[in-house]
Amino acid sequence: MFPKNEKPPLSSFDFSKIQPLKNAFAHNDEQFNYPLLDSLKLGFNYIEADIHLIKNEIYVSHRKPFFPTKNNTLTNLYLEPLFYFFENNNFSIFQKTNHTFNLVLDIKTDADKTYEVLKKQIEPFYTMLSNFENLLEKKNPVKILLSGNRPVNSVITAQKGRLFLDGRIQDLKQNHSPILMPMISENYSKIFGYSFFSKIPSKKKMNNFRKIVEEIHAQNKLFRLWNIPEKEHVWTLLLNNGLDIISTDQINKLSSFLNKN
Repeated sequence: MFPKNEKPPLSSFDFSKIQPLKNAFAHNDEQFNYPLLDSLKLGFNYIEADIHLIKNEIYVSHRKPFFPTKNNTLTNLYLEPLFYFFENNNFSIFQKTNHTFNLVLDIKTDADKTYEVLKKQIEPFYTMLSNFENLLEKKNPVKILLSGNRPVNSVITAQKGRLFLDGRIQDLKQNHSPILMPMISENYSKIFGYSFFSKIPSKKKMNNFRKIVEEIHAQNKLFRLWNIPEKEHVWTLLLNNGLDIISTDQINKLSSFLNKN
């Protein structure tokens, strides 16, 4: 899963002229050749990593690693590199726009136990992280959102913190603050059904999709779908009807598509 060859030095990456792609979400980023770096150099504004809590350490892997090493820790693969870019990029990630970059952590282990360890692990990186207090947000170059097994109650009831939430459609009933839950995510097939040939959704399904979009936007939240067919005509249809964020496993294809549209 991880590159066998030595990772290039962080100093060889220059993001100062990159225009961030606000609609682009790199799914399972840890499975690319160079986690974080491959997606960041394309301007992806959202990068997702799957994480596991093992013996009080947080490791990055889609499946629970049999032989966890410090090379695959969240700190080594994501937090330290981001902090390096922050410190060496005029205290920003995307220097050209000073845009907030979003690191989405898909929790695969116990929600609250992982959350408690995460809070400690991000302490050395506080200066680059967006934070909230009493439902007021201070934006910084990096925002961390929690997905997967989400500690919803722990985050919602916190008076202050540096960890935010990736929401689900069922969370709309609670109308959580868009500060704490800025994004709503869902599986494409739950709305449109599964189609091997990626055909255009029916008028009925598109009407239902637009109603969901309206409800999410009424709460000042962004809408993301994952498991979208990796087809440009599907991406175009969804974006034209209000989808905010596209998850992809084909980062080069999505980057090319968004840059020409």
